[in-house]
Order: sequence, then C-alpha cells, then structure tokens
Amino acid sequence: MENIFKKKLFKALQQAWSSWYPKHIEVALSFSHVRHCQVLADRLDLLNELPKNAVVAELGVEYGLFSKEILHRCSPKELFLVDTWPSSQMKESCMKNVVAHEKTFFKQTTSVNYLNEVEENTLDWVYIDTDHTYMTTKLELLAAAKAVKNDGFICGHDYTSISYSGLKRYGVVEAVNEFCVKQNYEFIYLTSETTRHISFALRKIKE
Repeated sequence: MENIFKKKLFKALQQAWSSWYPKHIEVALSFSHVRHCQVLADRLDLLNELPKNAVVAELGVEYGLFSKEILHRCSPKELFLVDTWPSSQMKESCMKNVVAHEKTFFKQTTSVNYLNEVEENTLDWVYIDTDHTYMTTKLELLAAAKAVKNDGFICGHDYTSISYSGLKRYGVVEAVNEFCVKQNYEFIYLTSETTRHISFALRKIKE
C-alpha cells in the first residue's frame, strides 16, 4: 500500500510540475559535440585547466567566493566581475572577499548587457552563473560567442534541469545543447559533482 501511495503521489507531483514548468525546446547533441570532452571532478579542477594570464569575465558573482578561486588558480590578466548586486551590502562583501587589485573590474549590470557592450573577440574565456533560465542562458551564450575569442572558452555553472533546493526548473541543459548544435560548438570539459551542479566548458568546433 505504501508503494502504491508513493507512486500516486509522485504522478500527481509530476503533473503539477509539468503544468508549472512546461518543457523547453530539446535539441539532441551528436558525437561531434562531445568527442573531445573530458570529465573533471569539480569546477575547481575546471579552473585549473582553463587558460592562465587571460582576459576573463565571470557573470553572476554575488559574494565573490568563486571569483577568489579564479584569481588564485588562474591569475587572470584582467578579470571582469559582472552582477546586478541587488543590495549594496552584497557588493561590498564581494569587494572585500575578492580583495581586488588594479586588474579586477566590477561591472554592475546584467550579463547580456555586459557581453553586448564588449568588443568582439576580446575575452579568452567567460564563466556564466546567473539565473539559469532557458531564455537568459540562450541570450548569454549567443552574446558570449561574439565577445569570446574564436579559440576561447564559454563556460558556465548548473548544467542541470532542476534546483532541488528551491524546486526551480533550470533551462541550462536545453539552451547549451541547442547552442552547440546551431552555433557549431563542442564540449571540452564537464564536471561531475555529486550534487549535480555541473559546470561546462565549450569551444568552437574547428572546421
């Protein structure tokens, strides 16, 4: 009886979830999009693999905790930290955590606005960690494709479908896969955290 009740409850929750969060567009990857992909343990290992002494932008910074890791592990030539920072306290905490030097720049704006204002082919890599919705991620990826150098990396966080902590549907998987297929990009790195807050790194497929 307990199993029957659980199945009925799960089915009801599935129906409610589908009505609250309709499916996004789903585009299937091919072998060409993953043939060079390497699996890493976590996103700190990802930072260890990304170019050093590079021009970098982190989109979605909050308190700057991951920014500290970027500075420590990658020693960027320039680091642009981009966030809307909804409170001055959050921004102040970020600036304290990062302990900014003269080559760290704080940009209080949206990720898409920032990328659209950047000169084309100037960033060596970008790391996206904003609202994780399908439409925002799609716009970020398209804008990043112009801002990042042809041999650079477009990276991001939460390549997953659901945030269990807040019961929120993400659209990162669908947006990233669609981008890879339509814009001819491939996965170079994927992380494998137990929490499934997976990071990715994409690069333009060489013709």
